[in-house]
Amino acid sequence: IVGDHNIEIGYEVYEERIDSVLRALIQKDKALEVNTSGLRQKIGEPLPSAVVIKRFHELGGKYVTIGSDAHRWADIGSGVEEGLDLIKRAGFDSFTVFINRKPKLLPLA
Repeated sequence: IVGDHNIEIGYEVYEERIDSVLRALIQKDKALEVNTSGLRQKIGEPLPSAVVIKRFHELGGKYVTIGSDAHRWADIGSGVEEGLDLIKRAGFDSFTVFINRKPKLLPLA
């Protein structure tokens, strides 16, 4: 990932730490959010990156949500289709929404 400061940070640099966080999410039955705001920014990819989303799936992650992190009307829902495609390519066959704080899996088309 390269952001505003032009510093590239690859998954491999922090692999152990990231995997530790992903395992904690899985152990606590929590969801990983795919934030599509990065698609609208200089980094040009969602947060976390495709590598981390795929790793979450490989480790046994079940729940993935998608959010556009919109701070203005024009960005509401921005990048959601790309996010759905990304989680499908990472190996997931569903995404998660929460209803009354309970996860509900919805199939990916």
